[in-house]
Amino acid sequence: MEHVEDLTGPQGTRFFTKHWTPDSATPVRAAVFFIERVERYDHVFPKYAQQGIAVFAFDQRGFGKTATYGEKNTHGQTSWPEQFADIDFFLSHVLKHYPNVPVYLYGHSMGGALVLQYCCRSTTYANVNRLTGAISSSPLLRQAKGVRAPSWMVKAGSLVGKLSATLPIKATVNPEHTCRDPQVQKEYANDPLCKQVGTFRGVGDMLVGGQQTVDRDYVRFPHSLPLLVVHGEGDLVTDCESSEEFAEKVRKEGAKDVTFKSFPGFFHEMHNEPGEDKWTEINYILGWLTSHVSTTGSAPTPTAVTPAAGTVSVEVPTATATAAIPEPAREPIRDSKL
Repeated sequence: MEHVEDLTGPQGTRFFTKHWTPDSATPVRAAVFFIERVERYDHVFPKYAQQGIAVFAFDQRGFGKTATYGEKNTHGQTSWPEQFADIDFFLSHVLKHYPNVPVYLYGHSMGGALVLQYCCRSTTYANVNRLTGAISSSPLLRQAKGVRAPSWMVKAGSLVGKLSATLPIKATVNPEHTCRDPQVQKEYANDPLCKQVGTFRGVGDMLVGGQQTVDRDYVRFPHSLPLLVVHGEGDLVTDCESSEEFAEKVRKEGAKDVTFKSFPGFFHEMHNEPGEDKWTEINYILGWLTSHVSTTGSAPTPTAVTPAAGTVSVEVPTATATAAIPEPAREPIRDSKL
């Protein structure tokens, strides 16, 4: 079942949300909180619900339908501190709605990088310790080599962004780079909500923050939190090698359940690849989820995440949302650069 609802989040912002739930005859085995443009996954998450996995997702601040609410379009007007506050707020919402089943955090592209960085901030956000696992798809840790902006330009843009949160900048993604399906490429090019513009602050935070995640902040990823990172080897938007680098670094730091899976020839939106290819990636992630759900069974008791030694690599075969809850108290972002 699919439910659509507008919810009010931090700073009084109105968010477009979707919530996929199993039918009444299927018990909820787990819940996923997904971070990315919601409606580009309309063909994906009904399959999760069929497997007893509920999915809650929202259009992020500055993107999709959320950016169209209010008197002015706020597309691209965002920052990583705001994104983290929004994630923590809605993760509290999901945890409250599903207190007795495992909860997983899942994101794609910028959302994939935010998932990794949010989990690296476990000392700031206690909700990290209530997660059962994390999934990152095609994360924007670094841009793909063919479109990567020079480091000096990224730093300069980030500085400009600190002076003005709304100063616009072109943020172009070639529709032909999204996936290999011509029909999806055409729909992306004609989608009024896929705007080729951002802000210096939003783009600067994405690029600088992603780089910091793989360069230094990986050391704070919780060692006991299962992690899946997936990436297409033909991605022309975000860098596949950086995803593998992050996974390998956290594994070497002592994380005990880390899986990196690459898909040869797949582009950025692997869930939108043509024909059966899309289902190869979708089923892989769903397989990883169901294999972990079967071993956890119920939600973990909220405790501090503690480091643990050892490594495990896993290869897997291919209700309406409640009203918005009060904003939880949170410590300030500790990384002054974002």
